[in-house]
Amino acid sequence: MHMHRYLLALGVLIGLARVAHAQDTTKANYPQAFVKRPLALPPGMLEVIAGGQSDFVGSGSTDEIRTKFDLRFAATSRILFAATTDMLVAPSGSFQVNDAFAYGEYNLAPAISVRAGGYMYVPRDAMGNIGDPKFGVRIGVPTKVKLGPNAAFLFTPIYSGQSGGSRLDVIGTLELQLVSQLAIFGSATFRDQDFKFETASMYAPVSGGLVLTPTRLFDVGAEFRVDDVSRGAGRDARWLLVWLAIRN
Repeated sequence: MHMHRYLLALGVLIGLARVAHAQDTTKANYPQAFVKRPLALPPGMLEVIAGGQSDFVGSGSTDEIRTKFDLRFAATSRILFAATTDMLVAPSGSFQVNDAFAYGEYNLAPAISVRAGGYMYVPRDAMGNIGDPKFGVRIGVPTKVKLGPNAAFLFTPIYSGQSGGSRLDVIGTLELQLVSQLAIFGSATFRDQDFKFETASMYAPVSGGLVLTPTRLFDVGAEFRVDDVSRGAGRDARWLLVWLAIRN
C-alpha cells in the first residue's frame, strides 16, 4: 500500500514536469560554481568521488572509519548511470558494507530528475559476525530550485524498500555560493522506518559543509554530520567526511 502511494505521487510529479527539455550544459561549459550546476551531468561526462569519514568528532567515538566511493556517468543529456558505496573499514575486523546502491537517473527537466535502482548492505549479527546480504529497491526524485544567482534549494524524497521493511527519507539542502570557487551548504533529513510515523521510528540527521572548486572539473569537500538530533544517542554520533571529486 505504501509503495503504491509513493508510485502514485511519483506519477503525479512526472506529469507536472514540463515536456520541453532545456538542458544545454556541455562538458566545455559545465559550471565551476557549485550552486549553478544542474542536476544532470552533460553528455559523456564521468564523475568520480572518493572520500572517507570518521566519528572521531563524536562524544561516543569508536574510532570508526568509513569510505565513500561514487561514480556517475551521463550517457545522454537525460540519462545517467551511477553507483554509490558506504563501507566501514576500521577498526580492524569490523569491515561492513553499510550501503551499495546502483541506479539509473532520468532528467525530466533541468530542475527535476527521477532515479531508481537496487541497493544492498551486509549487516553483522549480535556476535559480530558478517551476516547475509540484504537487497532492496530505492526510488528518488531530486529537485533543485534556484533561489537567486548564488543560492539554490535541493529537495529529495527517497523511498527504500526490501522484504524486511521500508524507509522514507525526505532531504532538504540549502546551497549558498560565497565566491565562484567556494560554496557552503546545510542539510536536514526527515527519516521514518516502515511508515509508522511514531517517535521510535523517526530520525532527524543534519549536516553542513563546504565545497571548494578550484576548477570546473575538480572539487574538494568537507561535511560535518550528526546522525540524529532528535535523541541523545544520535546527537553523540557525529561524523566528519572529506572527499575529492574529479570529472573528465
